[in-house]
Amino acid sequence: MRLGRLVLLLVVAGLLILTRPPGSSAQNATTISAQAHGTLIGVGPGQRRLIVEWTNTGLPGCGVYGVTSSTTATSTSVTVTLTAQVDVLAPGTPCGGVGQFGSVTETLAAPLGGRAINGVQLLGGAFLLPRQGALTMPDLVGLSPNDARIMVTQPDIPARDRVIARVVIHRRHAKTTRRLARVIAQRPAADKPIRPNTTVVLTVAP
Repeated sequence: MRLGRLVLLLVVAGLLILTRPPGSSAQNATTISAQAHGTLIGVGPGQRRLIVEWTNTGLPGCGVYGVTSSTTATSTSVTVTLTAQVDVLAPGTPCGGVGQFGSVTETLAAPLGGRAINGVQLLGGAFLLPRQGALTMPDLVGLSPNDARIMVTQPDIPARDRVIARVVIHRRHAKTTRRLARVIAQRPAADKPIRPNTTVVLTVAP
């Protein structure tokens, strides 16, 4: 799990509470709800938590002061929805809520177990919010092999210039199984540095 990120926030049961942006107040702001954009940045212990980064890009109004997460789960997928509380200010009121971001943690009722993640972006999730200036590996265990591969793919960068040069998948085959394919081990391990020209090795079962 990618802990210690460079964001000052408080997460309690998936609820992120922020102060209103400078220049706004309860007296001159109208609050609306809007769906926020998010990117998956890791899986938590026991495959029971999804860590998602949100931004206020594309949201109406001045700034975000609260984001909640929810999931709709089936036997094959988990869909994440982020809802932002957004301040809409009166005309002429200064706005300081540009470029906001943060993260929420959504707890799952059952382990992820290879179910597909929907509702949030996966591409490049491993490369958001580097810790202390260094990229570190997210926890990929529990993801489907396809979702894990997408998370460690850098968007809009030619293959020759990517930090992660390639992804190798080792599959453990079972004679009969109804379980979804899922990542059960990874190298480099979660929270280890991502160095130039890294090869990521994923062990997948069943």
